[in-house]
Amino acid sequence: MTCPCRSPTLSWARADPRGRFTLLLSAKLTDRDGQLEELRSLLDDAHQASGRVALITGAVGSGKTLLLAHFTNEANAAGALLLDGAASQPERNVPFALLKRMFQTAPLAPQARADADELMQWASADPSRARYAHVIPQLATVLLAATGSRTLVVAADDIHHGDDASLHFILHLARGIRHERVLIVLTDTTRHWAKAFRYRSELAQQPHFQRIPLKLLSLADTREILADQLTPATAARLSAEFHDVTGGNPLLVNALVADYRTTAETEGTPLRVVRSETYGEALLDCLYRCGAECLAVAQAIAVLGSQTTTGRLCRLLESDTLDVESALRSLNLCGVAEGSGIRDSQALATIYDATPVVELMELHHKAARLLHEEGAPACEVAAHLLRLPHRPAPWSAAVLEEAAEQALASGDPELARRCLEAAMSAGTDERRQAAIRLRLAGLVWRTLPAAAEEHLDRLTADMKAGLVPPADVAVPVSQLVWSGQLERAAEITEHLSKADARTGSEAAGGLAGARSWLKMVSPGLRTRMTSPKAPSPAVPGAPALPAMPAQPRSGYADDPYAQAAEAVSASVSEGTPDKALFVLQRYSLSDSTIQPLVFALWALIFGDQLELAALWCKRLIGECAAMRAPSWQAVLMSVRAELELRRGNLSGADHLAGTALSRMSMRSWGLGVAFPIATRAQALTGMGRFDDARDLLARRVPDGLVDTLPGLQYRRARGLWNLATSRHQAALGEFLACGDLVRKWDMDRPGLVPWRTDAAEAWLCLGNPEAAHQLASAQLQRVTRCQPQLRGRTLRVLGSSAGDLASRMAALQQSVDILERSGSQLQLSLALAELGSVCQEAGDYGRARTLMRRAWHLAKSGGAEPVCRWLSHARPEGRSAEPGADADAAQSGDSVLTEAENRVAVLAAQGLTNREISAKLYITVSTVEQHLTRIYRKLCVKRRRDLPTKLADLTSVAAG
Repeated sequence: MTCPCRSPTLSWARADPRGRFTLLLSAKLTDRDGQLEELRSLLDDAHQASGRVALITGAVGSGKTLLLAHFTNEANAAGALLLDGAASQPERNVPFALLKRMFQTAPLAPQARADADELMQWASADPSRARYAHVIPQLATVLLAATGSRTLVVAADDIHHGDDASLHFILHLARGIRHERVLIVLTDTTRHWAKAFRYRSELAQQPHFQRIPLKLLSLADTREILADQLTPATAARLSAEFHDVTGGNPLLVNALVADYRTTAETEGTPLRVVRSETYGEALLDCLYRCGAECLAVAQAIAVLGSQTTTGRLCRLLESDTLDVESALRSLNLCGVAEGSGIRDSQALATIYDATPVVELMELHHKAARLLHEEGAPACEVAAHLLRLPHRPAPWSAAVLEEAAEQALASGDPELARRCLEAAMSAGTDERRQAAIRLRLAGLVWRTLPAAAEEHLDRLTADMKAGLVPPADVAVPVSQLVWSGQLERAAEITEHLSKADARTGSEAAGGLAGARSWLKMVSPGLRTRMTSPKAPSPAVPGAPALPAMPAQPRSGYADDPYAQAAEAVSASVSEGTPDKALFVLQRYSLSDSTIQPLVFALWALIFGDQLELAALWCKRLIGECAAMRAPSWQAVLMSVRAELELRRGNLSGADHLAGTALSRMSMRSWGLGVAFPIATRAQALTGMGRFDDARDLLARRVPDGLVDTLPGLQYRRARGLWNLATSRHQAALGEFLACGDLVRKWDMDRPGLVPWRTDAAEAWLCLGNPEAAHQLASAQLQRVTRCQPQLRGRTLRVLGSSAGDLASRMAALQQSVDILERSGSQLQLSLALAELGSVCQEAGDYGRARTLMRRAWHLAKSGGAEPVCRWLSHARPEGRSAEPGADADAAQSGDSVLTEAENRVAVLAAQGLTNREISAKLYITVSTVEQHLTRIYRKLCVKRRRDLPTKLADLTSVAAG
């Protein structure tokens, strides 16, 4: 890429011996030609024995050094005797430091230089005003005598940094050159330096004195500099941004130009201003040259950032208001600052990075304390506390906790985690640390549940030590359960329950919720989780007290874990969604409610309330999207995958469950991994991807998973895979084992796991329809009317295992009627296929073909390829002599919809009226009616509402 730059007339040189950067000479001084012409005029006066004194003033970086260098080069070329040098701040207390440097570089005769050195050495041995008064006139005499007939030009840069002796000499010389061939040119900043103020005042009183001020560049001047070094188009496009960033400081402008050119040459033409190494060095050079006070103020601004005010700067730096305001004026004059802040936001980072670490930490510590005392928001105080490498003070713990809550409210859990970790190290009491650790564990669980185990170890000890209030124990217990530490969760719950019984206190809702949660997730722990009763103290001779009515335990009614456990139990046993909906409506999404809310969704699924579950699942996923909680999203995504599976959308279920599994490691999933694995394995099995399902089920799962509620779903998925891959005995064993487990738990409800229907299908495959019929009949008696999908599936199996044709037909027709309202495409497809087979067996080939075609379409749309393949081979052939021959004829040669008919059929199935279809397809209403007549005949339907379930890939089916 061609660099959009031109040969520069202003460029950069390396650091000079004083450690700062200066601009190289250029052929043109933008906006400085007028000042250069003034200096030339003063030199002409000096040539005429009319001495002059000029003081060039301007902010740091305004181009004073460049202007002086350009002029002295011209004067030297014109034959003047040049005595020049630059004052250095570190040498301000060294007598004659500036003057010695000027004499050393001047083209003087050796004797004149020796005489001057001897005088300055003698005066430096005893730097007193008396010696200066004796030596300085002699030095002036030596210098003037050495010039001969030439004009003497004395040029001193940064005179405000000059030592007292050198300043005395320059001031003495200035007083006596009015009729000499001498020109004195000095540069000074616009800031009033207390030490040099007297000398500037005396110089200004001289009649031959002239001040030459240098202002910062205007926007037009900036554009002219850019046009001189970059292309005109680039200069026009970026001049405003260059000027905004630099405030018109020539030093910074040219630094940015250098960075822009470098970037253009190496990476291509930048679209914006580029701030790189040269700009950073020039910026820091400005600050150092402005003085220690300005540098300190700039560093304080970099630490305070947007919190900067003049008052805070004074308190942070422990400086007088006048000093801080003076430093701010200097920074504003040189364009680095604007008001009480740094002009360029990226300059703040440069200043911050260049500040020594020790100074930074001290500033952050003071800033945190200052803001806290002023009552600033906790997040602003925490921003400084988090920068400290050492343990923060005890007072900061409460501030950091509050900042963590604010960070969570603004959707930044990572910042909240850092705040809580810092609060943990603040040295608060053990009970407070336990509360912080509890909050931190929940926060870490949002992003990486496996990482929360580190905090759970300490929390377990905290709970045993009584440092965690009973109302809060359900959260860490549920996290222990999730991580697979069931025994540990049971032990700590037992320990707390016994301690509660010994004290005779009312257990808070959290402890009751922990017991309920354990019994729900792992029903085998029910006997251990029975709430112990407090012993009644025996008092000899005291009459027996009357029994008091039972009171609800404090907090139980408002504990999400207890409520969610009860919701699962109610959905499994009664099939009612009321308790699950109460949980979903009562509790908002948070670290302490995510698991109860997820199991409330599962309660709806167990109760066959798929539409309600889908509605709430979508709502919760939307809420957690802004909370940066990937683990929450993964768990909710696995619930959504199960919903798609039960609707018959196998490909959707596979995608969602696979995505959920990829969001977290197996360790982070813990016991919960059983849900997405079971869902995806069933989806893969239904799609005929048996090897993928086998590999998924072969993954290592947590120990003890099988004896849990999630493990029950996992075991059933293994059974269904065995059934689909003709491992019928293994499948039957899995299903019967599920039955044994739920009976042992006293949770033998079809909504939890339909093991009887599953086992009945296995018996059918094994050629034992009697056993299948017996199990299906027993299942049907247990299924409620609130479970249409399960009822329809059970009727399908019952019909398939019935002995006579009429019973099979009746049961399967009833199954189809129920499943059409349940929303499960796959189960409906299977029921239609079974009914079609019975119709074929009964000789009703037309209806059989129609039913199987519809079943094929539903299976195809859900991704059930094995069912599609079976239907393609089982399609009845039909003969004209048999009943239903007319229907067969209608379905044969002309059963395939034309492209035009298909378009009309799709729109009609979507509910559009004939007039709306006419307008959409640009055909007449009459044409639409004719198309619909042929569509109804070909698809053997009589009503428009039957079209959605009839629109199959008719070409594929008809071609058979």
